[in-house]
Amino acid sequence: MVAKHSCPSDCRDRGRANYVVHGLRDLPHVTTVAVGAFVICVALILVQIQEGSARSRTFLVVMCYGWSISGTLCVSATATMLVAKTAMDEAYKAHPLTLWRLTEGRKEQPIGPIYLTAKLPAHFRAEFNECHDDLAPLTIKPALGQLEGGTYTAPDSVDHEQQVALTAYSRRYGDKISATIILLPDSPEVTRKTYDTVDKDGRKATLDLIIISNTDSWVYKSDTDIESNRLLASRTSSNDKAPTSVCSAILSLAKSHAFEPYVDIVAVGTASREGRQAEENDRAARPGKNIARWVNFALQSTKQRKNVHLLNLGQYQKVIGETEQLSNDDTAHERPVVMLGVVRGGEIDLAAALDDVMRRNPRDPFFKFLSSHYPRRDIGRFAEIPVQPCE
Repeated sequence: MVAKHSCPSDCRDRGRANYVVHGLRDLPHVTTVAVGAFVICVALILVQIQEGSARSRTFLVVMCYGWSISGTLCVSATATMLVAKTAMDEAYKAHPLTLWRLTEGRKEQPIGPIYLTAKLPAHFRAEFNECHDDLAPLTIKPALGQLEGGTYTAPDSVDHEQQVALTAYSRRYGDKISATIILLPDSPEVTRKTYDTVDKDGRKATLDLIIISNTDSWVYKSDTDIESNRLLASRTSSNDKAPTSVCSAILSLAKSHAFEPYVDIVAVGTASREGRQAEENDRAARPGKNIARWVNFALQSTKQRKNVHLLNLGQYQKVIGETEQLSNDDTAHERPVVMLGVVRGGEIDLAAALDDVMRRNPRDPFFKFLSSHYPRRDIGRFAEIPVQPCE
């Protein structure tokens, strides 16, 4: 993880800065040599005064000559080092150690905790100006998850809430600055699966497939209500519940910090096979819009800055050999309540990244289901908020 500050003009040359740093470390040795030579020179002067021998005069000339050179170099080197050290200290004072979190190519200083669920990354950069060294080391404590360069990745499994301190520090000045990462377990109702993806330009991201409830589906022909337990294999009339508004599920997720790791949140709209295709393709967008509206509302309430998108997959398309007529209960799995979350450090083509995930995971049951039955991929930003309160 490399900081990108430039040094001021009086210490911009890296070799010169390294000379200063290593020279300051060796300064006691240089001084010892010079002082030693001076002491011997004085001793020889005293001997010369007492004895006046030719041999002592020879040593006197050699040692005093040597001291004049080493002493001059020592004084000169010391002065240069101290001047450059002052410049380095001033440079660091102007640009002290700063820890940034990178989201969508932006640098933001972490103010509160950073929430992550299993396998999700967060991107950081620590910057300072020491001239001789632009590497700001990062550490994590306790050693949960993985830290590689400036990217921290949560552990593969998180079964209870845990806290990790990510710390950047300056070797020379001893300064430290930390960010708090809180690892959260997934809600038992939520099914979440993580995928790595790239767009056509090779830009990377992490995509989370979030099924808001793994047992619920949209009520047939409704774009506001979901049915609990509709997708249970052992569903009976005893575990049927009255339909509930999707806004309750969205606001509950927001309250649990579920949206915080993501840069992009994608609301997915689908419609089951019943009805005419043109009408149902339009109908498919409406449930997705309602998810997106309530996500926007939740983000606005918590003052979080995210990109919210609508992905309209359209009406379910039958494949050869499928039963033509099914009951509304039988088609409930064609109306899943789904969102996607995206974590990225820079720009990305979201549509291309989604296509990449589907292409690279042809055996994944859900993506295979989407690829086989929902050929549409209409995706775009969505900024609306609801006009009615959640009921």
